[in-house]
Amino acid sequence: MRAFWREAIVKMLFQGLKKVAFAVCALLASSGANAQSMEEELLELVNLVRWENGQLPPLKGNALLDAVSEAHSQAMASRDFFAHCDLDTRLSPFERMRNGGYFYNSASENLAAGASGPAAVLSGWMNSTGHRAHILTTTHREIGVGYAFDFLDTNVRRDQDGDCNVDLVSNWTLQHYWTQDFGRRAGVYPLVIEREAYATAGCEVALYQYGVGSGNEARLSNDGVSWSEWEALQADRTWTLSGPAGSVATVYAQLRIAGVESEVSDQILLGASCGTAPGATPLFADSFD
Repeated sequence: MRAFWREAIVKMLFQGLKKVAFAVCALLASSGANAQSMEEELLELVNLVRWENGQLPPLKGNALLDAVSEAHSQAMASRDFFAHCDLDTRLSPFERMRNGGYFYNSASENLAAGASGPAAVLSGWMNSTGHRAHILTTTHREIGVGYAFDFLDTNVRRDQDGDCNVDLVSNWTLQHYWTQDFGRRAGVYPLVIEREAYATAGCEVALYQYGVGSGNEARLSNDGVSWSEWEALQADRTWTLSGPAGSVATVYAQLRIAGVESEVSDQILLGASCGTAPGATPLFADSFD
């Protein structure tokens, strides 16, 4: 009986330390709110490697997919498992996406553990056929990235055959947990500034706009009030940002696609002071669609 209570107390203390560790990590992350996160860096690298492999369209970061990915990485780290299926709730990636409010018509997921930084985890994925295919697909348009760190990592549970059951428990020290969720939603045509770079040193940037097609139109704005003229929707073009150095600039796009009007936007951190006059010039005549 004493052994039982001793084991229970040790387990409670261990779980308490893990909760404290995660709270400290969250506090440290919030204190650097203006710095680029590792998730944001990984998104930049993903779009860079897409450009280097056939000049593929950039993926747009999506807040819903970010939240789903982050939650799964945190779950794997805090509850010591590594699997696409949550081994405690038994939710699949697709169920987690739908529960998170992301209603896709196509979706996929990449996982990694053990890699301590964005470059390392992307290198591992690009050297794996299945993961590489997800990164370089032209089916998806949006992406979410989640990262979690657990320095008290121990007894990691694995599901090796995809049946959502524990097949192996290993005393690995993985510590770093990464989730990438990819998706595409019907009727959603993202706008991407500078291939989803975190910041720009100049005022003139490259835009990528999904939704190119016969008769489709678009117009752009830096403030959502003053707009450029309606014109044929172009996948690639340049645009001049406005705003003071150190601020977050927004580009708005109003779209007319198949007779339906919608509005999308994207943001980027300005490294220079930019004027206020909106203006655009074509970058490429063709599209990647």
